[in-house]
Amino acid sequence: MLFAARRAAQHAGQSVVIGVAVAVLGGALAATTAIADRTIDGGTARIVADADPVAQSIVVDAPAGVADDDVTAAIDAAFAGRDVSVRRMTWSRAPSSDGEVVLLSDPDIATVATLDTGAWPSTDADVAVAGVAGALSLTEIGDAPVRVSGTWRASDPAAVAWVGHPSVASGHEDGEVGPVLVSPGFIADHGRGVRAAWIVSAAGAVAADQITGYRAGIARLATAFDNLEGTGVRTSGGWDATLARAAGAAGVARCVLAVPVALLLVMGALVLGVLARAHGAARAGAVHLLTARGASTRRLFLEDTAVNAVVCAAAAVVATGIGVLAGSPPGHALVWAGAVAVAALVLVTAVGTSAALAEPEVRGDVSRRGLAATAVAAVFAGIVAGLAAWQLLSAGLAFDGRADAAAAAAPALVVIFAALIVALLAGPFAAIGERLARPVRGLAAVLALRRIARQASTVVAGVLSLGLAAGAIGFATLSAARSHDVVHAEVAQVVGADVRGVYDVSPLIDGPERALNPEDVPGADVFAALRASITIGQTDAQLLALAPDELAAATGIRAAELAGGTPRALDGDLELDVAAAGTDKALHPRADVTITAWLVDRSGSARRVSMGAVPIDGARHRLETDVDDGEALVAVQVSGTDVQPGVSVQVTVRSGGAERGAPVAVVVSDRTPEPRAVTVSDFDAPLPVVVTRALADQLALRTGAEISFRLGTVARPIDGEIVAVRDGVAGVGTIPGVAVDLNGLVARALDQGGSVPAPGQLWAHTDDVAATSAALRAVADRPVQIVTAASIGSAGLIDPVLAVVAAGIVLVALLAALAFAAVSAGVVRARRDEAIPLRSFGFTAARQRTTATIELTVTAVFALVLGAAAGLAIALWLGPALTAALTVGGVT
Repeated sequence: MLFAARRAAQHAGQSVVIGVAVAVLGGALAATTAIADRTIDGGTARIVADADPVAQSIVVDAPAGVADDDVTAAIDAAFAGRDVSVRRMTWSRAPSSDGEVVLLSDPDIATVATLDTGAWPSTDADVAVAGVAGALSLTEIGDAPVRVSGTWRASDPAAVAWVGHPSVASGHEDGEVGPVLVSPGFIADHGRGVRAAWIVSAAGAVAADQITGYRAGIARLATAFDNLEGTGVRTSGGWDATLARAAGAAGVARCVLAVPVALLLVMGALVLGVLARAHGAARAGAVHLLTARGASTRRLFLEDTAVNAVVCAAAAVVATGIGVLAGSPPGHALVWAGAVAVAALVLVTAVGTSAALAEPEVRGDVSRRGLAATAVAAVFAGIVAGLAAWQLLSAGLAFDGRADAAAAAAPALVVIFAALIVALLAGPFAAIGERLARPVRGLAAVLALRRIARQASTVVAGVLSLGLAAGAIGFATLSAARSHDVVHAEVAQVVGADVRGVYDVSPLIDGPERALNPEDVPGADVFAALRASITIGQTDAQLLALAPDELAAATGIRAAELAGGTPRALDGDLELDVAAAGTDKALHPRADVTITAWLVDRSGSARRVSMGAVPIDGARHRLETDVDDGEALVAVQVSGTDVQPGVSVQVTVRSGGAERGAPVAVVVSDRTPEPRAVTVSDFDAPLPVVVTRALADQLALRTGAEISFRLGTVARPIDGEIVAVRDGVAGVGTIPGVAVDLNGLVARALDQGGSVPAPGQLWAHTDDVAATSAALRAVADRPVQIVTAASIGSAGLIDPVLAVVAAGIVLVALLAALAFAAVSAGVVRARRDEAIPLRSFGFTAARQRTTATIELTVTAVFALVLGAAAGLAIALWLGPALTAALTVGGVT
């Protein structure tokens, strides 16, 4: 054994290099898996935390005092052993000395709100008013005297605790002011329609391995409430959908992370194989001498194994330390380091001993054994990669949050197969190059290409290592770019703007005030949008209606091509000169007609304003009203309870002291008892329509085709003409959808004489998403959901995972550089035996160095170029399946 130690000491440098490679590989794998686990857990927590409060909770709502014990017991049983937060609040309405108010009772209010002035209520007669409700001087609520003890504000109006209650941010709800904090006894005695609400959500950050337990609890809770049917218990909330989205993203992330891990394993094995072969070749002379003198092959094998075991054991210790420093638990790091050390021991011993004992080939530069081994490996890798790729393309990367191991390994396996093919092609390409270079003066290039063509095993290993690294980098670069588009650009397209507020408002125009007024939101470019379900024949689709300028930005088409009509512009006020005349004065004694003006703002949001009444006497009467800046007139409506058919009304529109367009006229008839004169130019033609490619493919539509769609709030179908087909439309995405001009849609609805659709969303372009989101909440009179890319997408998880993948690919490239350096050293050693014969033919030392440089350079360039091309081709082939997986549950 002492003699074996001395022999090992002669090659200590190579043993140290092998040990360093084992330590780096083991530590990298331990660190990568630990970082990946932390990244996935942090990403799932971020996805849940960034969701709208409605989407990260379950709200149980019931009449107060009716089923309190049953609800509490059901929640406790459903989430037994889970870290959940359960908050109970009581809400009600009541008349007061300052009008109708919203009442709130919450014994734990101090945990989610802050006092601005005064003190929290301490008796049933004390109340505290939310500061956003304004200056309320309450003296009486219901029939009970009260005293305002203080004012308060929510610490975070977007917190889960306030889910579904807009008054916390805006100070009003359904026309009532509040909330006003009262005691439990007061709300029970004086509230109207008192209901208790339990808000159930995660108590802390949601790790990936907790999602299954939470979803099981939600399912158990739903089953429990099925048994409480008839008690008035209701449930709402999108927590389960958000958890499903997070689970899907986590599953996809694990699959994506499998690519660098697999490449690390293969590249590590290749590096260790190259180093072990070089180590064995360096010991071959001594080993052959010992065996010739009677040394046992078995004994030599055991001695090499012992030496390698010491090296790998030391490397395992270092690898464990690397993993621990990277944040891996000691046990986890030790498992990875130990597994890599054992595998490395087997590989290094087998390859090194085989190289040391191998008989020299008669033509060593041909290396048929290495060529055959590479060909066999390529065939095997091709079969396995083909099966894995078929699994990925046919079944997808993940299903229901679970990764498919074969599909996840497909990209790495195909890259490995491509690298093996590149290595096999090096010889034939070099042979062709050698023939082409023969006419050139000088033998350096010809000799270098001939050496490559002979397929020396060291050259094969160098091409394989660089080809594998280049393929991995090419694949990762293109795939990462596509993934970025999926998790950012496509989600942003679904959102439609930087922030979108979706309000629970009436879908119809029913008053002089807009339910949503973009002018109420300060500090951002805000506009109204209508998003609704429509049908085209028997096909369901989504409708998006925006003002022409905003629609142009959303579709990439000029606003002039999308405009469905131009409303009549106004200049600060509206004057109507109205003359109403009847066919027979006897039929209209003292009868009046009421004139209503329909106005739209800059974003196409409509409202109707009663201008007043005029007698049916044939004379001109002037009606006036102020209008908001930027409003335009879209129609004038005539109505009256005592008006008989046959009355004709002529209206001249004036604004800013001048007439605006030609006069309009309507006639009251049996079919149109409340006629409208639409003041929108060019609305008689079909409405210009943009459709998504998904809808066009489904219905075989093309540009120029006419379609008719039905919107539930509009009396009759609306005719349109397709002006463009787009892969996706902002605010709709890539699903079947239709985008139209909101002005044109309103004009056609008015022309039909029925109800007029009202926008239910406010969109905002802003650099401060948080502030604008708060502003959109602050104008809500009804429940609102704030939609952003973060609240519905998975970028919070996928972006960090892609960074980890990039780091893994960089490490693969570094290992490839180490392998190529070892190969280069082997090439230099192999060419030393040729130095004297070549010098005898006139090859100086400088020309020999030039030849070696050409050989290595051509090898590197060939491997890098073909490897990168293969990686890009693989990304184009398998990339769509990978990026499709990134949207599994990725958008709520």
